[in-house]
Amino acid sequence: MNKINIAKISIILCAAVIISGCQSRFNEEDYYSLEVPKKKLREINTIELSQTPAQTSENPAATKEVPVNLEISIEQCRATVLENNLNIKATLISPTIAAKQVNEAEAKFESSFSSSVNLAKSDQPQASPLSLEGSQVEQASTNFGVEIPMKTGGKISFNLGDRRTKTDYSSSTFNPSYTSNLSIPISQPL
Repeated sequence: MNKINIAKISIILCAAVIISGCQSRFNEEDYYSLEVPKKKLREINTIELSQTPAQTSENPAATKEVPVNLEISIEQCRATVLENNLNIKATLISPTIAAKQVNEAEAKFESSFSSSVNLAKSDQPQASPLSLEGSQVEQASTNFGVEIPMKTGGKISFNLGDRRTKTDYSSSTFNPSYTSNLSIPISQPL
C-alpha cells in the first residue's frame, strides 16, 4: 500500500514540476525595466502642514552632503520626473472633473414628474323663485404629468387629470359626475 501511495505522490509531484517549469518566469525586457505602480502615478497625496517638521534657522540643504557622483538609470530618472511632475498630477484630476460636468449637462435632459391631489367641499345657496334651497358640493381632483426636455431645446409634456364632483343638488343630472382630460403640449423655441 505504501508503495502505491508513494508512486501516486511522486507522479503528482512530477506533473506539477513539469507544468510549472516549462515557462520562463521572467521576460528579459521586463526584468531590466523599472515599473512604477499605476496607483502611485495616479494618486495625489495631500500634505498636512501641521505634520511637517519645523525647520531650523540654518539652511537644511547646506547640512546634507552632496554626493560627488550620482548614477541613476534612465528608467529611474523618468520615474522620478513623472512622480514629481505637478502638471501630470493636475491633469490626472481633469477626467474626473470632466465626467462631473458631463453628468451636470445631461441632467438638463432628465424628465420631471408632477402630481397633485385636491379635495374641496363647499356649501352653495341656490336661489329660485319658488323656494330657497342650498346644495353641498364635494370635488376631488387628481393630476399627473411628465415633462420631457428635448435636445433641440423644446419640451413635451403628458398631463392626465381626473375630477369627481358629488352634490346633493336636486336638479343635477349626474351625481356623482366624472371628468377626465389628457393633454400633450409640445413647445419648441424658434
